[in-house]
This record gives sequence, C-alpha cells and structure tokens, in this order.
Amino acid sequence: MPRFAMLSFAAAIAMAGPALAAPGDGPCSAANTAGVWELVSIRADEPGVQGFYAEYPVEYMRFGAGGAYIYVARQQPLKSMAEIKASLDRADAGDGLSYRAEFARDGTMIIHRNGQPFQGFRCSIKGGQMIWTEYPGNLPLRRVQRRVK
Repeated sequence: MPRFAMLSFAAAIAMAGPALAAPGDGPCSAANTAGVWELVSIRADEPGVQGFYAEYPVEYMRFGAGGAYIYVARQQPLKSMAEIKASLDRADAGDGLSYRAEFARDGTMIIHRNGQPFQGFRCSIKGGQMIWTEYPGNLPLRRVQRRVK
C-alpha cells in the first residue's frame, strides 16, 4: 500500500481519537478484539491473497494489551488453545518483526509493522464475529474471524 495512504490512515486514527470499549457488536476496539481469533473466510482482490490462503487456509491471530498483535497461518488446524498460543508465541519471537493494532472509534484499524503503518481496514464485531473490510479507496476485502474458545 502506498505510503501516502498509510499516512492518511494514521491521520484518520488521530482525528477520531481513542477507541471506545464496547463488549458487543459495533466497531472494533482494543477491548472487544482482545484474545485469540481464527479465520472463517476471506475474499480479497489484492493479488496473491487468495492463493496464499488456498495454501495456508488456517490462520490464528491474537490481540492483546497495548495493541499487541500477532498472527500465524498454517495448513492444518491446531488441537488446543495451548497449541495455538504456543504457535503464536513462536511466530512473535521468530519473525523479527513487531506488530501493533490501533483502533479508532469509527472502526478504522491500522496494523503497524515495526512502528510504521502497514495495513488499514474497516473492522467491526457482528454476532460474535470480527469482520474486516477494505478501507475506502483500497481493493475489495471481506475477512471474517471467530473467537477461539
């Protein structure tokens, strides 16, 4: 994504102010995304995304304190929450990158990589699912996750 677009995402976050904690449906926030999620479905027009998820259809992601964020994609599902958390911990320790999620009240979510804006989405919680869609002006996307229990 062009650097200009990332800077405009960052400006949108700054203008919207901090995310409000909301336990149920509504825009994503640090409070309502905290925990571990797994991919249900993804449809993306960005080149390479559909092919990647055809090869690695299982994905887990974790949101934590201070915007901490990590994900791992796999070919086969893991059997327990302990295995999922261990896999996420290994990915976090082994990739040499740091990720952080930042949320605005309007549902804008910016993923930072090594402190720099990396990707931006619209994010909401509906019926217990986290739904990411494209930020205006980006290629179409619909990504659905559910909380791992």
